[in-house]
Amino acid sequence: MKKVFLHGYFCDNLGDDLFVRHICTLYPDVEFHIVIEGDFGQAFASIENLIIHRFSFFDRIFDKLFKRWFFRERIAKTCDTIVHIGGSVFIQGNNWADKFKNYKRLFNSCKKKFIVGANFGPYTDINYLNSYKEFFSEFDGICFRDKYSYKLFSDLEQVNYAPDILFSYGFDFYKKKSSEKTVAFSVMNKGEIYLNKIAQLADDFVEKGYRIILIGFSRFEGDLIAVNKVEELMEHTCEKHMYSSDIDDTLSILAKADLIFATRFHSMVLGWGFEKKVYPCIYSNKMLTVIEDLHPEQKYCTLENIKQLSIDEIFEGSFPTDISEIKVKSKTHFETIGGILNE
Repeated sequence: MKKVFLHGYFCDNLGDDLFVRHICTLYPDVEFHIVIEGDFGQAFASIENLIIHRFSFFDRIFDKLFKRWFFRERIAKTCDTIVHIGGSVFIQGNNWADKFKNYKRLFNSCKKKFIVGANFGPYTDINYLNSYKEFFSEFDGICFRDKYSYKLFSDLEQVNYAPDILFSYGFDFYKKKSSEKTVAFSVMNKGEIYLNKIAQLADDFVEKGYRIILIGFSRFEGDLIAVNKVEELMEHTCEKHMYSSDIDDTLSILAKADLIFATRFHSMVLGWGFEKKVYPCIYSNKMLTVIEDLHPEQKYCTLENIKQLSIDEIFEGSFPTDISEIKVKSKTHFETIGGILNE
């Protein structure tokens, strides 16, 4: 059985957890290995072809002491191939050069190396871009999820572009209609002005006869704090849902909504996938580039102008989207690695 090391962001975020489930389902004859810290990863407990490796106390201390990913390298060296699966994984941060060294050592642990589903940046240092461009030239295949990232590295023959991996997920399984008008708000912890406005909009929808569900995708990144704060600010009652390892439960809620107010990136992607009315709130350029790539007629607000937003604008700017062609193109991510994994 082929052994593949999956590298990504595994901290109980709905979108990233779906990446793992999706790839493991598509390749049932491949043995996937991932390294997870703490108690994260409960969503993967039922995936039979996924081996989870957790840090011991000594592994964690050793890695931090030497500022090197020794434990990940050790697991990766037991595998034939390494696949980086994830979204915003190449953001330039402080001490990026140290992380880059670890990244190179990890990916050079395997004979074959791939990247699928990622976007690149934001970055401010040209040395950051050039360092990755040189290293990416050694990869066997790379498929970015936005055209901006693709254009940065389009001179490399192994680089490709396809819409987000989750557009090719099995949405039909969840298609159920709610018995009452429902608006699902994907909520993030994005400041007082944002939270107050979400509460006001939710109250306005209630007064129009809508049922409100506030949804958090990532407890680790503060979504539960945001959900609870919005509930406190609302004058009317609402329902709350916090994703916590039960992928199907959260997807079923989104599938039953009539309209999705999408702050989380993948709440927008999943909303389009379920062919729901979607109104995005842009908190990152990664959302804007995908809208420009795939659905330029989509209306949206930003964190900077959300204070002026009304539910009339949301009604006028949200509509279902036919993504049948996008679903097909999304499969290019797996075509990038399929030849290796199917050998």
